[in-house]
Amino acid sequence: MIYIENNALTTAKPASYLGNVGYKGRQKSVDDTEIRRRAAMDTPKAQIARDLGISRMSVYRALKNEPST
Repeated sequence: MIYIENNALTTAKPASYLGNVGYKGRQKSVDDTEIRRRAAMDTPKAQIARDLGISRMSVYRALKNEPST
């Protein structure tokens, strides 16, 4: 947890208390739409991962989080 000290006061408060959300993760190296496009062409998930240089777990995660239409 990130703490920010108030100027004169020594009371530490969480960064989220002051409106700072904090770390949101690393930027994706491959767009999820590219993974979905390849999966729609019945390409094996392991092959998609190899071709794009990402882990199979990243492929599964991208397919799990598909937006509902």
